[in-house]
Amino acid sequence: MSSTSVSALGGPSVDLRTLDYVTDYDSNLMCPICHCPFIDPQRLDCDHTFCGECLRRALRCQSLESKSCPTCRHPINGHDFLPLPRFLVNMIDELLVRCPKSAEGCAMQMRRGDVQNHLDLYCDYADLPCVLPDCRLKVPRNRAAKKCQHEIVECEDCHLRILELTLEV
Repeated sequence: MSSTSVSALGGPSVDLRTLDYVTDYDSNLMCPICHCPFIDPQRLDCDHTFCGECLRRALRCQSLESKSCPTCRHPINGHDFLPLPRFLVNMIDELLVRCPKSAEGCAMQMRRGDVQNHLDLYCDYADLPCVLPDCRLKVPRNRAAKKCQHEIVECEDCHLRILELTLEV
């Protein structure tokens, strides 16, 4: 799993580095480079562990003939990284986080491993494509309807012309 990729529904996936963690987590689950809980953790022969992308970035900055661990400088032979034990990956996925759409109003808290599924299928504040094929704009799931939410409409109370999306539900 990378920090950003493509979700099951074809849109960009959530950047795990931007999540707001509800509970404290053990510092042993934190990458020594980015100081976030591991994302796609990779372990070296010397037993130091890093986020996959952090490690690749650190190794790109080193000379081709002498790659070494960013922490202890132990030589790295080849590009074979060792996987983390499954129970540690599970511990990381079980960290409690707020929905990335909490600023928009979603009050859900969930396991980090469930964030993408929540956004793809359940979050009322996740952005979905507009129902009209010609409209390229997105609309929150809780405002998705059979008609385009980006049409200009007249407010029944004040008679201002505004986007359908801005009308109170």
